Amino acid sequence: TVTSEIAVAEGPERILEEDGKLYVSHKGGYGYGNTITVINGSSDAIVTTIAVGDVPNTMEEEDGKLYVMCEGKPSWAPTPETPGSLVVINLSNNSVTSTLGFTGTSHPTNLVIEDDKIYFTEGSDIYTMTKNAATLPSEPIFTTTEQGVYGVSAFAVEDGRIYIGDAGNFNSNGKVHVYGLTGGTPQSFTVGITPAGFYFND
Repeated sequence: TVTSEIAVAEGPERILEEDGKLYVSHKGGYGYGNTITVINGSSDAIVTTIAVGDVPNTMEEEDGKLYVMCEGKPSWAPTPETPGSLVVINLSNNSVTSTLGFTGTSHPTNLVIEDDKIYFTEGSDIYTMTKNAATLPSEPIFTTTEQGVYGVSAFAVEDGRIYIGDAGNFNSNGKVHVYGLTGGTPQSFTVGITPAGFYFND
């Protein structure tokens, strides 16, 4: 049964729990979001709303910081296209401590933090950087040439391997490609329609 509801801004995309608080990224629905909502997990009350870059899609918590990947507004948006950004929030006071802006038409997605490194994707390109880097990487570590035209549909990094979902045409069975941390020839597996996430039994 539904015990309660919490009204938030349009287009909640991801929810992350840390130390009794919920962090909700708002990618947008009919419009384009640019906020993170902080909710008290005990009282269901909204603590605050934090402004970030346009269209926040994924986020990770590490060492008291929330790393938020914002993909920016696409070229087909009714308002001007904007590039993506990586925003870091100090969770002790919910303040933005740094923002690394992408340039041009860069629209990054799929933020993952593993072994003190940040990984993300842009189209079929895979990038990595140190967690505290002051600049964004200029070149990908490799490109997933097996991908369909829509790029990466699911992404994870675990125990020295990079897992990539390929939805193909979204109507037939997709594939999963498993790479080493520097790319190379992947192991590939046929899975169900539209692989959308990876979960590991640790």
